[in-house]
Amino acid sequence: VDRDTTKAGRALAVGELRTLVHVGKLWAREPEPEGTLGRRALAVLALMYGAGLRRTEVAGVLTANVDLEGGKIALVGKRNKRRIAYLAPGWGTFVQQWAGSADPSPRLIGVRSPESVGRIIDALQGRAKIAPFTPHDLRRSFGTHLLDAGKDLSLARDLLGHDDIRTTILYDRRGEDELREAVADLPGPEDEVEDKE
Repeated sequence: VDRDTTKAGRALAVGELRTLVHVGKLWAREPEPEGTLGRRALAVLALMYGAGLRRTEVAGVLTANVDLEGGKIALVGKRNKRRIAYLAPGWGTFVQQWAGSADPSPRLIGVRSPESVGRIIDALQGRAKIAPFTPHDLRRSFGTHLLDAGKDLSLARDLLGHDDIRTTILYDRRGEDELREAVADLPGPEDEVEDKE
């Protein structure tokens, strides 16, 4: 039997991310305690997509290690590897709104388990009624959108905190349209070619 080479997961379209943000903002405006849950969901979305963090990393982010002015988060990643993650412009607002409204806690999001982080994203997805995705698909989207924006593979690897660039390659979910556009830039058989003598 041939091995299935289909990549797991998917990258969310920009429109889907905007829908999640819109729904999260509406949720955040609801009367308490729902408003607090909405602000927390937006903060988790910001950390997972806007900084490309894993669920485990989101659960482990310490409030003291977040520099919102600099857009930096010091964290301990996979295999206890220390690294700095960077928040994409605009996403820090949601983290700041959460941090300003939440009860003070050493842990930024106030949960300990990756499963709790996943449930927060699942609740946001359920409200947004977009196509199913896993929490890790937000991280895949971060990687795919970096590559789609023309950032090189090595830079994406560093931002995702991967040791091996082959892992980063698995995050590339650019589709058929991008493949078609890539070959469209090649010269055609009838294009004039300068003779180099």
